[in-house]
Amino acid sequence: MLGRVIAGRMSEVVGQQVIVENIGGAGGMTGSERVAKAGPDGYQFVLGTVGTHAQGEFVSYAKANQAHMQFGSAGAGSATHLGCVLLNYRIGIDVTHVPYRGTGPAMQDLEGGRIDYLCEIITTAKPQIDGGTVKGLAILDSKRVRQLCRICRPRLSRAPIT
Repeated sequence: MLGRVIAGRMSEVVGQQVIVENIGGAGGMTGSERVAKAGPDGYQFVLGTVGTHAQGEFVSYAKANQAHMQFGSAGAGSATHLGCVLLNYRIGIDVTHVPYRGTGPAMQDLEGGRIDYLCEIITTAKPQIDGGTVKGLAILDSKRVRQLCRICRPRLSRAPIT
């Protein structure tokens, strides 16, 4: 819908018709790949969500650089360790594990760039995500997580003033 609105105005500005072609599949990655492989003629571009592309970018980067990457955890066998083991298995990478004595030191090293990623629990990660010191790329859950979902937060209802 947004693409069609933008295309209408772009047609007016550039003086020629702009065509919107929806390429479905793989959460937007099929269309993105098509545009990435197209010639640099300026005739194709992608309009998509940031989340999908950041996740697709992370997976590609991790696959290409896994031999040099490290992930942190709150310690061997912790929830943060097992979360990353599951993630690594699902995307088919083998990355070096760096166990810490808790999530605090692991998060500090993530913020400082000394480790590449951390599969953190929401209660600890949310302040850093909200503060912009780290980026959340994915949730390892099959449903929305209310603490991170702006559109599913309950709206406050106000009683009329009488």
